[in-house]
Amino acid sequence: MNRVIVFLCALAISLPVWADGVRVESTISATKISLKDAAQLTLTVRGSKDTIQPVELPKIDGLEWRYIGPSTRISITNGQYSSEHSFVYNVFPTKVGHFEIPALTIMVEGQNYTTQPIEVDVSDAPLEATDSDTSEEQKQSENIKDRMFMTVSSPRGLVYAGEKVPLRIKVYVSALPVRNLQMPKLEKNGFTMDNFPQPQQYPEALNGLKYDVVDFATHIYPSKAGDLSLGPVQIEGSLLYKAQSGNTNGFFSDDFFRNFFDSYQERPLTLNSEPLRIKVLPLPQEGKPADFSGAVGQLDFTASIGPKGVKVGDPVTLNMKISGNANLKSTQMPLFTDSRFKTYDPQIKDEENAKALEQVIVPTSDQITEVPAIKFSYFDPSTGAYKTITQGPFPVKVMAPKPGEEFKAIGFVDLPQATVKPEPVDYVQKYLKAPVQKAMSLVKTPRFWWFVLSLWIVGGGWFLWVKFRERLSRDTAFARRLSASKHAQQGIKQAQEYLRAGKTKEFYDTVFKTVSRYLADHFNRPAGNLTWDEARVLLQEQQIAPEIAEAVKAMYNNCDLVLFAGASADPTRMSEDLVKLQRLITQLKGYNPIAH
Repeated sequence: MNRVIVFLCALAISLPVWADGVRVESTISATKISLKDAAQLTLTVRGSKDTIQPVELPKIDGLEWRYIGPSTRISITNGQYSSEHSFVYNVFPTKVGHFEIPALTIMVEGQNYTTQPIEVDVSDAPLEATDSDTSEEQKQSENIKDRMFMTVSSPRGLVYAGEKVPLRIKVYVSALPVRNLQMPKLEKNGFTMDNFPQPQQYPEALNGLKYDVVDFATHIYPSKAGDLSLGPVQIEGSLLYKAQSGNTNGFFSDDFFRNFFDSYQERPLTLNSEPLRIKVLPLPQEGKPADFSGAVGQLDFTASIGPKGVKVGDPVTLNMKISGNANLKSTQMPLFTDSRFKTYDPQIKDEENAKALEQVIVPTSDQITEVPAIKFSYFDPSTGAYKTITQGPFPVKVMAPKPGEEFKAIGFVDLPQATVKPEPVDYVQKYLKAPVQKAMSLVKTPRFWWFVLSLWIVGGGWFLWVKFRERLSRDTAFARRLSASKHAQQGIKQAQEYLRAGKTKEFYDTVFKTVSRYLADHFNRPAGNLTWDEARVLLQEQQIAPEIAEAVKAMYNNCDLVLFAGASADPTRMSEDLVKLQRLITQLKGYNPIAH
């Protein structure tokens, strides 16, 4: 059986409607498409001088719409006026089957005009495959939701308030060219949550079908008791599909030219989950220690002091550390209080799976023999009970200061002093003549002027550095523009390593991300990989030279062909593309961003 053509471009489906010189028609680029492709629907109004608004298309189970934009063409020939208004929509199938786009009604010059309905067939297999490859029953059961879905789970459905609870969000993708998955967004509704780290990616078999899994893992902390709902979770991404060129008739309908003119575009995708139900128990009041500050988890607590032998007024360092499986950011360290010690504000820092405190305490009396014990209480959800860890007391030897050393004590001014008879002083000589004579002799030396010049240089440099840092903190566009070249060089270096290792897909994935990120950073666009459509608009806004814009487009196409169309590239081709990437980054550096 002959191969079925992927797209039947410019196929007029409905009969035109004429009235008072106005004609309305709808056309679709293909009546047979695969689940991975898309078609283009065009609604055209001819012969009207009115301003016409686009039509809102009806909802159809199995098809999704995306309005691309309008197109207007007006001409006057031999005194005859003619106009053509077109509204273009992308049609995305979400499941296989036979669908009908119903008749569309549009009001023109106060009168309604209606098109004819359009029938569309969506198949699961690529259109080059024969109809016998897949049974009709199997085709009807396949849709994008079977190929891509999300799960949200937690190992425990019954937890305590404040407990650290693992959360897993997994996206399953089977045989779909998905890219640009964003971090999950969700309604917290009574939970706090850690930030998502970079997700893991790995293959997994599910019900006999192979999936590529993107695994987001983090922790949540219920802030109140009750039956709580986490979510729904939403993840946005895009699906790469092959967009057909507008001419598939005549000489250019040959497979070679049709494949040559095909390009790849992205359609938006949004995954939504059901809310995750979690029952949260309140912390019990029975057995609750007086010093309990809200820590929940499996925790350990240590404390120490040093040095253990000091004089009155000398500092002693108190160290505490809490570690374990809990919400350590909100966990409060024990507070040291003792009237026999002068205390200073502690320094607290977060470490990996731990929280550390360092505090200076000063003994005020040589009668002190120990630093009192320190207690830390927490609730252990695994046992459902409170626990208290005690560290200390810590023995310390405090010695009285020697005569004349009394004022070494930090923060004390009321210790007795020995009476000393002052020597007679020539205040005029000491505080007036001698300093002036010394200063005048110093001014005459070259070393003094070198010192003054150094102060000016250091001060000026410091002033410029402060101003530079201030601009970095308040001018995001400036900061991103400075970092754009650094990130590009890192990407080029990574691509060189993949080239030497012969890793083709990793090479082109790095090239794509390098170009995309450089465009976003240099021209201060939202972070993330820009699609070609977004990059094209950006290049036009920034008035980039056409030859450079074409080079960017060619780089995007080269990457897409390898990453998503299965094309191959030898080391020579990869080396050439790497040189083009370096040249492209250099050319784009010459353009200062234009505000829009």
